[in-house]
Amino acid sequence: MDYLELIKESRKIKANDRKFPEVKIAVLGDNSTQSLVQTLRALLFRHQVYAVCHESEFNVIDQETLNPDSALYQFLATHVVLFPCTQQLREKFYSRPRPEPQPFIDETIEQIQRWWDAIGSRSKARIIHHVFVLPLEHPFGNIPLKWSKLFCPLCTRSTGG
Repeated sequence: MDYLELIKESRKIKANDRKFPEVKIAVLGDNSTQSLVQTLRALLFRHQVYAVCHESEFNVIDQETLNPDSALYQFLATHVVLFPCTQQLREKFYSRPRPEPQPFIDETIEQIQRWWDAIGSRSKARIIHHVFVLPLEHPFGNIPLKWSKLFCPLCTRSTGG
């Protein structure tokens, strides 16, 4: 499967002229989600499903999920994709006065739980949650994976890994 092929295919999808079954997918991320939406639409179309997508603004997961009048709930999605990114998580961690791992993990899990609870109470949509990706950069080799006060192990622990 070629990423560029999927992007090209998604640009050709205009209307549901083949009368495929439709799904309404809301994609919320604290990063750029355009490529995700394009590839998702193309992959579903390949499987004879037409995706109508709502793409939130950049970095408004809290606002979209917690506000009952947000565009997310007006869209009436059948599926909600939560796509938080590791880079935003890292910025939050290191911007704290004293980055302590366990309180940060607890707060992150509580925030995610608030998103799920809000969506569950206001929508019948199925939630698809993208987990945090382990950071690719390892300036000190694999040592940060073992040192619990650094950011990399937090990604694993905050996603249940």
